[in-house]
Amino acid sequence: MQITVSGRHVELTDAIEGYCIKRCSHLDKFRDHIQSITFVLDKVHVDFEIEAVVDVEHHSNFVARSKHDDLYASIDAAVDKLERQLHDWKERISDHKG
Repeated sequence: MQITVSGRHVELTDAIEGYCIKRCSHLDKFRDHIQSITFVLDKVHVDFEIEAVVDVEHHSNFVARSKHDDLYASIDAAVDKLERQLHDWKERISDHKG
């Protein structure tokens, strides 16, 4: 699973990249399906906008966006949205096969 972090109008530090990677580590339960995760961090006025895109095999990309005045809270919200989307998708797949 490849994780890419990029920033627009935000200086990326090792701490920010490490935090994004750490927050995605619990998505390992979906690792059979996930090919890559891309984070785009953007600062707009006083808020941070995060867009997280998960590339999944045999399905269109999952996209989660969040906006918050705290960068780390915004990352948390985006990853939580991704986890919910992936969980719902995996449930649909397992229900369909059963």
